[in-house]
Amino acid sequence: MDFISFLNQRKTLSDAGDLNALTALEKEASDFVKQFLNGKYAAETETSPLFYSFFKTFAQTDNATLKENCERAIEIIQPLLNAFDEEHHLTHLDDLTENVIEHNLNQLAVFERLNPFEKKADDQLKFPVFSDLLRLTDQIEIKGTAENVHDLFVDTLIKASKLQVFMALSLSKEKIDQNLYLSTLRSSMENNLVLMFAADNIDAGMPPDDKKVARLQAEYQKLLKVIEG
Repeated sequence: MDFISFLNQRKTLSDAGDLNALTALEKEASDFVKQFLNGKYAAETETSPLFYSFFKTFAQTDNATLKENCERAIEIIQPLLNAFDEEHHLTHLDDLTENVIEHNLNQLAVFERLNPFEKKADDQLKFPVFSDLLRLTDQIEIKGTAENVHDLFVDTLIKASKLQVFMALSLSKEKIDQNLYLSTLRSSMENNLVLMFAADNIDAGMPPDDKKVARLQAEYQKLLKVIEG
């Protein structure tokens, strides 16, 4: 289930005022929620924010049945959200307001479409904070039979990092903006790159504590030094 795609579609269709398409999308969402309630799909601690964002978003509807089912689904995943809260040192979930949640989900739906390596007409990066990452990924050789194996590698890195960012920022107690999104995405991409090359030496478990963050940053700087000669 591609939750982010569903949320993006809802944002796009809502902005366009396409009621017919929104009704069709809500039917798909309703079918998924019913299947979740019937046990066909199960959330886990790490994926619970994605389920929560989906249910919370589609609970904002005039469809009484969909609204009720989404609210029931949220009750079911609440223990997992609590566990996520404990694991990721979050203490503010009970204090989140509808206004902040809605704002952040809408913003994430927009920011998720950003390409960190997008270039302007002058061939310079639109988002310079990713310049080191671009240089690094350009130097990485990926073995494989597909002609576009390097592009697939970069695409996978970006998508996996965006998913982590979504789960982290969807529960932010503050209203997020593009700068926060991009800085969080950059950090996630850096960490994921390091873990690809140093998985034997660094535990891939999340969330990282301060000691692990410092080590990931040190290893990232080593990678940069290698490509810079």
